[in-house]
Amino acid sequence: MGRKHSSLNLTTNVFGRFDMQLIKEKDLSQKLSVSIPKLRKERSNRSGIPFYKLNGSIRYALEDVMKYLQKNKHTKGVQDSP
Repeated sequence: MGRKHSSLNLTTNVFGRFDMQLIKEKDLSQKLSVSIPKLRKERSNRSGIPFYKLNGSIRYALEDVMKYLQKNKHTKGVQDSP
């Protein structure tokens, strides 16, 4: 049997080039050290990271995650290490 992947990589389709890596809610929760209930609450409040609902499953595009992180990056008050 093939190996299970936690992210989905969509490639070429009828619309031409379509590269998008999608990640499961559980995997995003682990990578960001954020609880699944927090991600769900943000979705319910229509805040947080944009998401896709595919056949009842929630997926996040890695590109959207990176954009969200950059948009919410705070640098004031943070000092660089020597």
